[in-house]
Amino acid sequence: SEQQVTGGPFRNHVVITGTRIREEGGAPDPAAPADINRVFTDLFTVQGRIATRVGARPTSATYEVSGGQTRLRVSAESDVGQDIRLVGDPFHFKLDGNGTGYSVIGDVAAVPDGGFLINVTDIPPTRAALPIAVLPVAVAGKICDLVTIASATHDRDTDTLSINARSSDPAAVLTLKPLGIVLAHGPNAIAAAPVAPGMLEVVSDKGGAARTQVQSVGSASLQAPVEAHIGANFVTFADEVLSLDGSGSPGATGYSWAQQSGPAPVANILTPNAAKTDVQFNTHGNYVFELTVTGAGGPATDIYDVAVAAPPATDNLTITLCEYRTGRQQFRIVGTVGVRPNEIIVKRGGNTLGSAAADPLGDFAVRASLGDVGGAPPLPGETLEIASKRSTINFPISIRN
Repeated sequence: SEQQVTGGPFRNHVVITGTRIREEGGAPDPAAPADINRVFTDLFTVQGRIATRVGARPTSATYEVSGGQTRLRVSAESDVGQDIRLVGDPFHFKLDGNGTGYSVIGDVAAVPDGGFLINVTDIPPTRAALPIAVLPVAVAGKICDLVTIASATHDRDTDTLSINARSSDPAAVLTLKPLGIVLAHGPNAIAAAPVAPGMLEVVSDKGGAARTQVQSVGSASLQAPVEAHIGANFVTFADEVLSLDGSGSPGATGYSWAQQSGPAPVANILTPNAAKTDVQFNTHGNYVFELTVTGAGGPATDIYDVAVAAPPATDNLTITLCEYRTGRQQFRIVGTVGVRPNEIIVKRGGNTLGSAAADPLGDFAVRASLGDVGGAPPLPGETLEIASKRSTINFPISIRN
C-alpha cells in the first residue's frame, strides 16, 4: 500500500511539471495550488522479494597431516545467522560462525577427493562445490596443504641464502621459486647465491604456496663515488639551442660545464655552473663539451660530442590544407616541414592564430576557433602567414561549410 515518506535529508515529496498535467488527475502542489501545470505527491510504494538464498563463499581451505591423522581447515563467508555445513564422503561438519565469517576444523581418515559447502538456511539449501585435490599451485577456495615460511635471510658476506619453510603435509615436496631448488622441511642453507631475490616463493606439490620478503644481512656497502653523466637533446644546426643535462649524475653536489674543442669563437654556455644548461652556437662544426661534477670521492667528468651543421636556407615548409569552416567557425592548417625539431606559427593580420610543433615525421596541424581568437570571419582571397624557423608562406584560405 502507499505510504507517506518522511525523514528525507532534502525533501519528502515529488513534483512533476507538464502542460495542463493536473487535468489528468493528481494532487495540486501546496506551494502553487492554482498551477494546473504541476502535480504533487508524498506517497510511495516499494515492491520486492525477501532473499531466501545467500549461499556460502569459501575463503580458505587447507589440510594438515600429523601422526597419520588428516585434519581439514575450512573458512567461508556468508550473511549473518547462516547454518553452513562442510559435507563430503564420508564426513559432515558444521561451521562455527561469528558475524559473516564461518570456519571449521575437522579430522578425516585421509584427504578426500571432493566436498561441498552447503547453506542449509537457504530455501532451498544451496550447495557450492569445494574440490579437494592436489593442485599445482595454491588457489583460494581449494583445499591443499598449508605452506609456511618462518624466515628467509641472505648473507651478503658468505653468499648464503637461508630459508626455513614447512608444509602441513610431511610428504609434500617443497620447491623454491624462482631458483627451482627442492627444499627440505625446516632450515635450508643455499650456498653460492651472490644475489638474492627481494621476494621468494615456496610451492608444494600438494597445492600449497607461500611468499615472503628476503632479509639481507652482512657488512654494509661502501658509499659509491660521485659520477658524471650527460644527457642532451637532438641538435643539428648552428641556429638551434642545445640543452645539456647533468642532473642524472649520482652523488653530484656541484656542476661545471666547459667547451673542450670546437670552432672559434666558442659556443655560449648560458649557465655553466648549473645541473642543466643551454648552449648557443656561433658557427657550425664539431664540438666537445665536458661536465665536471663534485661530490664524495670526486671530482668526476663526462664528455658529449655534437656535430653542428650550417643552417639550411629553408625548412622545406609545405602546406597541404588551409581552410576556414563556417559551420564550426574554425581555422585548420595542415602541412609538413622537412627540418626537425620545428615549431609552426600561424598569424592572421599580424596576430597569432595558433602554433604547433612538428611530429618526428615532420607533420603538423594547427586549429583555431574564431570565438577564441576574435575577429571577423575571413573573406575570399584572404591569406594566412604560416612560418617555421626558416620559412614563411602566405597561403590563401579556403572557405567551406
